[in-house]
Amino acid sequence: MKTHVIKPDGSQTTIEGKIADLKKMQELVDGPIQLVPVTIPKQSHLVDGSENMKEIWVNEEGLLRGDFSINDIASSIIHNAYIDEFGCEGPVIKGPVFITDGWRVD
Repeated sequence: MKTHVIKPDGSQTTIEGKIADLKKMQELVDGPIQLVPVTIPKQSHLVDGSENMKEIWVNEEGLLRGDFSINDIASSIIHNAYIDEFGCEGPVIKGPVFITDGWRVD
């Protein structure tokens, strides 16, 4: 189990293990968290070391925050997942995100 953190500048950090603390999750996205309700691929060449990705979490207010820039990596993952699942483009993602790999938020 691990967690991938992806920032708008493209930098990525992998945290080993499951994150169980809501406050820590909120710190990762710089505010309130929101699940993007779409099935993401288990692996992506865009995410370093991805093996069994489950969920992508964003800042709930990300699109409203003027200090957040577009997260191209997260937007691309969501875009492709929406095309596969719904046949339409997904939303643009702004700000940092975290992706669960091998676990889901309880």
